Amino acid sequence: RDVQHAGGHFKTPTALPVIGFFVSLYLVLPFSGRPVQQYIVAGALVATGIVLFFVTQAINKQLGIGKAHITDPT
Repeated sequence: RDVQHAGGHFKTPTALPVIGFFVSLYLVLPFSGRPVQQYIVAGALVATGIVLFFVTQAINKQLGIGKAHITDPT
């Protein structure tokens, strides 16, 4: 399907993203009955990702690499 010919983006009823937000929020918060250990592991993984991001930024700055761009193949 040609997205650019159809207007450039998809449209959805406003209620669907709102419902998706609340369902995701419910699954992320402890109300869903997940053990606390899963939140600790998830927090550690997020923290590791943040540290790796800043390490990569520092290395790229020292190597003189500017912003990495992802080009659109279309």
